[in-house]
Amino acid sequence: MHVVYICVAYPLREEKYMRWEWNYGTCAKYNMKNEKKFPWGFLSVSMEVEKGRILNLNLRGDFFGNNEVRELEEMLVGVEIGIELMELLQKIEVSEYIHGCCAKELYELIRYV
Repeated sequence: MHVVYICVAYPLREEKYMRWEWNYGTCAKYNMKNEKKFPWGFLSVSMEVEKGRILNLNLRGDFFGNNEVRELEEMLVGVEIGIELMELLQKIEVSEYIHGCCAKELYELIRYV
């Protein structure tokens, strides 16, 4: 790497552009839809986001679960779509709502990774 990048650009990248607030926190309200076919079934996520927080979320697909998926949707409303989302999903037994799905798969679908 060049010295200029290390001394100037890299710190700016870390202090400003890599922060959640820069990438999501100041965003206007928007709608997003993403879908994917997994070995356990098809899953579609539609959501409304404002200032980086989920306002409304709908999970649809041809999957099975022991619990109502609506309960999972309600748990995710109001959550920041960054680290807060991943931490919450890791505490929830996602496969109880979407059989075969893990927290990482749902996180990546929501974050459009």
